[in-house]
Amino acid sequence: MKRAAYEKQGGICKKCGKPFAFEDMEGDHTIPWSRGGKTDAANCQMLCRACNREKAGK
Repeated sequence: MKRAAYEKQGGICKKCGKPFAFEDMEGDHTIPWSRGGKTDAANCQMLCRACNREKAGK
């Protein structure tokens, strides 16, 4: 699922818009799991580590 999201995004982080290698990105729930977001392809996006950590901290 993460690889498919990465390919769909063209290796671009959804938050900062910069390109990253697959290994430097993390899968993220678009709608947080804590708010009822499902773990499925429709709710998956790839963020770089920094953006994912920033999002998690909010």
